[in-house]
Amino acid sequence: MEKQRIQWIKGCDPFDGTPRYSFEGRDPSVTVSAIGVVITAERRRKYAHDPKSSKLFYTGYVRHMEKESADYTKEYEHLNDCKAATEALFQEYCRLFPDDTEAL
Repeated sequence: MEKQRIQWIKGCDPFDGTPRYSFEGRDPSVTVSAIGVVITAERRRKYAHDPKSSKLFYTGYVRHMEKESADYTKEYEHLNDCKAATEALFQEYCRLFPDDTEAL
């Protein structure tokens, strides 16, 4: 499976309004319905002693619904770094579960 161009879509958490990202717009010839992907954001202090250092930290999450397996990326300060790590984790899931990547 070759690398696909991913278009991220911004949404928000229904409870606290923090940004959440997921993607659609994968290659139209491929569907990956059993693999879910989301990036969540958490606002907290970068430095515990500095109340003005509050910022968003991003964590990627990839889950295979049918196999009930899930993995998280490490926490990132920059969204682009988290997107790259989440995409790599998604590609790994596509390699691990090739039967769930179906051509239309």
